[in-house]
Amino acid sequence: MGGGLVPAIPPHEGFDLLRPARYDGSAMAPWRSTLTAAVLALLAAALAGCSAAPYPADAGESHDPSDQIPLRVMTFNLLNGKHDLHVARWDKRKQLAADCIKAADPDLLGMQEVLEFQADYLRKQLPGYGFVGTGRADGKHAGEYVAIFFKSDRFEKLDEGHFWLSKTPDVPGSKDWLSAVPRIVTWVKLRTREEPVRTFYHFNTHFDPVSKWAQIESAGLLRRRVAEIAGSSPVIVTGDFNANAGNETHKTLLGEEGSEGLTLIDGFRAAHPQRQGNEGTYRLPGNVRVPRRIDWILHTPHFRTVGAAVDLTNDAGRFPSDHYPVVANLSLDAARAE
Repeated sequence: MGGGLVPAIPPHEGFDLLRPARYDGSAMAPWRSTLTAAVLALLAAALAGCSAAPYPADAGESHDPSDQIPLRVMTFNLLNGKHDLHVARWDKRKQLAADCIKAADPDLLGMQEVLEFQADYLRKQLPGYGFVGTGRADGKHAGEYVAIFFKSDRFEKLDEGHFWLSKTPDVPGSKDWLSAVPRIVTWVKLRTREEPVRTFYHFNTHFDPVSKWAQIESAGLLRRRVAEIAGSSPVIVTGDFNANAGNETHKTLLGEEGSEGLTLIDGFRAAHPQRQGNEGTYRLPGNVRVPRRIDWILHTPHFRTVGAAVDLTNDAGRFPSDHYPVVANLSLDAARAE
């Protein structure tokens, strides 16, 4: 859609799914009365199938609304601030990036390709959020972060950690399987501040873009580590996986094809069982949208996906990154969580 239109996700109230919005230079503002019938029809078609996805039949779903904890989750590859590619320099797009996040209003935000100076800027722009992250090159300040932001008024941080996608995951900066650079996972354990009080984990990562071997091995390692760290607790996984949803990496990570143990659900596909035209989350020069959905929000069956969208926020064709953020409304069934 042109003119800055974006299927923006609304506030939590009632999970009323998605509402159109436009960028106004500071944050996206509701744009209801001026939308044409044609645009509304297109949005309705795009959101078809976005009704609440059920838990598995044997999951013991709670029907008490008081047991449902709403969460809005966003995953966003920000683009390394030293790389321009076909996107404006960081100082020319940083406000748009911050406003995109503010407008989406996520409770949890997993970001990729964040350098320390970008993290510093966003932490100032997002004062209501806690932050977890470290440099992938040395486990301190060097290299890209896969940072996690979380709303401090909603969640208390209980624990955090990092590991590398390699044969020696506890060695900072390690890499294997023909990965060009070190790849890292950052995680945080959170507890809700409001009733009902529950704990859950958020893992965030960025897979290698070239080596399929590294992608598949990373998916297997991530599954094992999530199971070791989180056990049977609720888990959300976000990231840029550099693999198209539905391929071998995707299936390995979800635990399909008879895998035992951890079960992960693709939130976007749960909300949209049928492919929604071009679901791509990456774009090439000339604003060409690649039809590969490589940025995912995954979760254990403790959650259900209520709505999900690829956020096309732009300011007259200027985008905050070479990736489109993905946002999902989730509901945590407190009766099923610890």
